[in-house]
Amino acid sequence: MISVLMLSSGSTVAHVLTLLLSPLLLRLYPPEAYGVATLFVSIVLVLNPLVCLGYDHAIVMPSERKAVADVFASGIAAAGMTSLVFSLVFWMFRRSIAAVLGTAAIASYGGFLPLALGGWGLFSCLNNWTLQEKRFGSMARAQIWKSVASNGSKIAVAMAGTATAAGWIWGYVLGLFAAVLTLAAGAWRELVGMIRRISLRGMGRMAVRYRNFPLYTTGSLTINSLSAYLPAILLATFFSPTVAGFYMLGQRLVKLPLEFLGMSIAQVLYQRAAAIHRSGEAMSGMVVSVLKVLLVLGLFPFLGLMVLGADLFVVAFGFRWIEAGRFVQILSPWILMAFVTMPLATLFNVLERQRKQLSFNVLLLAVRVAALLIGGACADARLAVILFSAGSTLIIVILLGWILKTSGVPVPRTAVLMLGYLLLAMPFLVALVALKALIPGRLALLGAGLLVLLLYGLVAFGTQAELRRAVLALLRHHEDTR
Repeated sequence: MISVLMLSSGSTVAHVLTLLLSPLLLRLYPPEAYGVATLFVSIVLVLNPLVCLGYDHAIVMPSERKAVADVFASGIAAAGMTSLVFSLVFWMFRRSIAAVLGTAAIASYGGFLPLALGGWGLFSCLNNWTLQEKRFGSMARAQIWKSVASNGSKIAVAMAGTATAAGWIWGYVLGLFAAVLTLAAGAWRELVGMIRRISLRGMGRMAVRYRNFPLYTTGSLTINSLSAYLPAILLATFFSPTVAGFYMLGQRLVKLPLEFLGMSIAQVLYQRAAAIHRSGEAMSGMVVSVLKVLLVLGLFPFLGLMVLGADLFVVAFGFRWIEAGRFVQILSPWILMAFVTMPLATLFNVLERQRKQLSFNVLLLAVRVAALLIGGACADARLAVILFSAGSTLIIVILLGWILKTSGVPVPRTAVLMLGYLLLAMPFLVALVALKALIPGRLALLGAGLLVLLLYGLVAFGTQAELRRAVLALLRHHEDTR
């Protein structure tokens, strides 16, 4: 459908813009300011799933416009209530929160909390209403303007001489409201008409009708959010916001482009897996083919990051961000396995095993928290990140094994397959290690590393039939969306 192309194009432009502007932003803002801002934003992102109590996700469910309006209003009302409650709690206990986090500066940013949480609530409700209305162009434009406003305001504030955490947080908030205005402007007549259909009785009826969203959906999303952003909060608590900033920067910039690629593969996989499952056919062959493609695409680049991660961050962002590059080197095994597993995780929905997926998410969160607690008790930030990466990798490997077994793929066959692709990447990895030992300049080293990566891509594309077929399938998928 054209909708997929429009949404993916808007997301692509926003991601590319963020990546292109990152070197400038991180040369303008010091790690200390970025770390405090990252800590604040992580707190916001942990709370975001609770803001609308899940009613933002229920907006797409009703077929009648009156019901849609009432669910929308329920989400907005919940967002207003929870934003005020969370902000009031933060203001009352701001000194205690700052003491626990070990960051006195965080107490002074409580005024941003209702704006950030309320802005997210408005954006999420409007975004889901726009999806319900099938206004995909507005959604794509909102993503782009969100990135433009956020990054542009951060740069403007820094160039004005105030490259502080407050400047970065302002950029985050302004990005949210730019997206809200874009969505509202794209359909303001329809929005006004919808608002006129809202009634208190209808809101109450819809709140009860879709009560499973606050009861279950919110809990699952909160666990996922905790798993993603609690590490930054714990790293700030045990060490410093700067360490938390290094962690978040490293994993965010590396995962950003790869998550987009993984989502594109997941779209194709989900569509075909659902069709195969409905027909009663075995999906093991398709799962193995997808696994091969993901391994070929991800294995060498991530192994390369293990060797050149620190050099890459120094060249791109400056020497003061070298520790973020070292964190990327440590986190590379986890990010690789996450890249391989994320598209295959769509099979949980196909097989209707969401409860099992929730169990894995809870286990992953528990292992991550335990790893960071051990690292914090030892007062060693790198040990905390190493344990975090090792624990996350282990749980995701177990998750991958369960997905493959449930899909009818023998685990020994998978182990042999992964070993074969590791051997394919090994000569190129050895070449990178040799280049690092022989080339003293970081820029020249990265240039040589890029050539090795391109050579690996050519060899993989030339020798792996599954990769060629997958590329053609993705191209046909996007062609079908025209």
